[in-house]
Amino acid sequence: MSRSHEHEIIIAAPIERVWAGLTEPALLSRWIVKGAEIEARKGGLLKLDWGEEGLSEARVEIWDPPGRLQYLHLPWEGCPPYPAEGGPRDLYHLEASGEGTRLRLLCFDMPDAPEWDEFVEGTRKGWPFFLGKLKEVLEGNEQG
Repeated sequence: MSRSHEHEIIIAAPIERVWAGLTEPALLSRWIVKGAEIEARKGGLLKLDWGEEGLSEARVEIWDPPGRLQYLHLPWEGCPPYPAEGGPRDLYHLEASGEGTRLRLLCFDMPDAPEWDEFVEGTRKGWPFFLGKLKEVLEGNEQG
């Protein structure tokens, strides 16, 4: 068994701009991480610098600009053991709407084991904050 949670936000920006916010290192470093590198293709590697929290990596499983993007998070130092079938995944679905872009994020394949409780709860509570930061950055309302 695995756990999941979903988040949705409307961003008053064109879909291409929201895609850039999810995939361009310079924009990623303005709303979620200290630094990033990405191989912009299916099978590519996403490297994230979380500052004091350390580094993490994810494999790009879906690269379908500007509509769908999926990452498989790779094991990192200090993380709980991964199940044989892999680890947590993030699926972003972007859709143009009258208000700009509707962004849906599905976090899934998080193991249903007690040692993963903190990770699952942290992402469930953290994503609304980070998506709000993405919205601020892309709508030009970023607070310094």
